[in-house]
Amino acid sequence: MDKQNSLKERLKENQKERQEFGRVLNEFERDQERFKKLKREGFPAVEDEKLLQAASAWIFEKVYSKGPDKYFEMMATLPKPCQIFYAVGAVDCEVNNGGFNQYYYNLGHEISTVKAEEALDAIGAPQIAEITRKADAVYEQIKDTLSNCMEESTIEEFMDSYDDNPLNEFDDEFAKAYETEDLVNLSIKFIRENIDCFGD
Repeated sequence: MDKQNSLKERLKENQKERQEFGRVLNEFERDQERFKKLKREGFPAVEDEKLLQAASAWIFEKVYSKGPDKYFEMMATLPKPCQIFYAVGAVDCEVNNGGFNQYYYNLGHEISTVKAEEALDAIGAPQIAEITRKADAVYEQIKDTLSNCMEESTIEEFMDSYDDNPLNEFDDEFAKAYETEDLVNLSIKFIRENIDCFGD
């Protein structure tokens, strides 16, 4: 009887978790659609916890509005603070998720018209900017090898690309610097300081 009750409780908890996940996902998708067309006067009212999503969604909609082949052309038309924010976001997402190897593997360094280290300096992250400069120099030396892995485009090739990869040494440095240069908080602050540059 105890086992049956325990199983029922677990099933109830699992159901609650699925419902909560569904609720959060639905809210995210609704916000995403709203943020794509957000007006300039609407940005100041966006709460901090959703500000990065709002800025990313609005920029993404802009740069892909004329198709992927016009991406960089459209990116260059955005105000400089928008380009800076997007470059920092690529570093933050990719390096925190899979290190500098993933950042270069996924071409995160080519996502903006502003160089990542310049963008990082601009938002007040000089330590991470310097680490990225060093990583860039190493990447230039190994990019042909990394490009060969990219061409295969399999998960096995991607995982193999970490083996004896000199970029790995910068991941711990990045994590240490992040303790004092939290890119999420710095990005929120940067957007607030340049809020008039975001929105239609």
